[in-house]
Amino acid sequence: MSDFESQACVVVKHTNPCGISVNENQVQRIEMRFPGYRISIWGIVGFNRGVSTDTANAMKGVLFDIIIAPLFSKEALEVFTRRKRKRNFSSDPAKGPLNDVMFKTVSGGVLIQTLDRGSEDQSSWKVVSKRPPSDSEWEGWHSLGSA
Repeated sequence: MSDFESQACVVVKHTNPCGISVNENQVQRIEMRFPGYRISIWGIVGFNRGVSTDTANAMKGVLFDIIIAPLFSKEALEVFTRRKRKRNFSSDPAKGPLNDVMFKTVSGGVLIQTLDRGSEDQSSWKVVSKRPPSDSEWEGWHSLGSA
């Protein structure tokens, strides 16, 4: 999530990112992300910006276990504390020493490797298709790098 300059929201189920929404309006971001999961996310919802009261209210009626965000408004926390089976975690948006390291459990151990972030500078990429990618397709490509 910290890779995105725009405001972003991700849904994670069983340790896998399964949906992402990028939009400057946080409530619209939530509404874009939840249609396929309206009844039950049963996982994690992560934000790369603080969670507002409007966003907390937009999440009413959706089942999830954990919310991760850099900060929560006081009113948003009040909305969330009325829920059962939910935990809030604040994350430091600053990049730390392990932000470029990936851990993955495997049978009998743990795989530790550096993340392949690829080249973020699209001007250095050679497009060989007849039609160049649209802005939304470039954004989708950026999203896949976080998965």
